[in-house]
Amino acid sequence: MSPLALNVMVRTRARLWSVAWPDRRADCSNVIETAVKCLDATLRGFVEVELTDDRRIGQLNRDFRGKAKPTNVLAFENPLQPLGAIVLAFETIAAEAESQGKNFRAHTTHLLVHGLLHLAGYDHILREQRRIMEKLEIQILRTMGIANPYITQALPRVQGTL
Repeated sequence: MSPLALNVMVRTRARLWSVAWPDRRADCSNVIETAVKCLDATLRGFVEVELTDDRRIGQLNRDFRGKAKPTNVLAFENPLQPLGAIVLAFETIAAEAESQGKNFRAHTTHLLVHGLLHLAGYDHILREQRRIMEKLEIQILRTMGIANPYITQALPRVQGTL
């Protein structure tokens, strides 16, 4: 185990990740460990990061949340051991990054932090919960040199399109 008593395993289940992010394994581990340090919390256990595609995350979203569509990130607690899994979908994340004028890796990093916060017990269902969680995300990402992800710079529309 790392000094944080946290093991991180990164599994790539969609080839697109390999092309878009060659250093994904080390980067994902570093993001998780940095986020835990910023939380100043003692998180012990195991985090599996699954880098997958829209098809797989769509199935998981349908099976576990009753929503028959892909999403960018899902976090699953593991009842057999502390923490759990963070699942990220390449196509959805890439499309969001492009439409919001964000860097792909920065957007993915934000979603990793978001997923970790869910595993650490944070949520965003209620307004106050969302405010707390977003503030933490912004603070953690700032330590990594990533701008506030809630300030988007959507790409301008081409005249004549809807």
